[in-house]
Amino acid sequence: MIPEFEVWHAGSIWNLNYLIEKKALRPPYVCTLFFGWRAAPGRATIENTSIGAGLMPQGSACNVSIMSKEQKDIIAAAILNGDHSG
Repeated sequence: MIPEFEVWHAGSIWNLNYLIEKKALRPPYVCTLFFGWRAAPGRATIENTSIGAGLMPQGSACNVSIMSKEQKDIIAAAILNGDHSG
């Protein structure tokens, strides 16, 4: 079984990298980046989702989950970037 990691902010990425550094995890790292949700401080923009995906560790498969009116544009951009929609 492969765990899925929920990435709500930069601290989530730090925690993921810490676990990788301690050899507690091995790739692939399946992650969902959240934008536009109440608990997600980042605004739902194409730029923010690209930055978030770019910060993920090598060997990651990223999904995006967006709760805002920009959802269709961002998911289309994520798919074109090779990510997955969620």
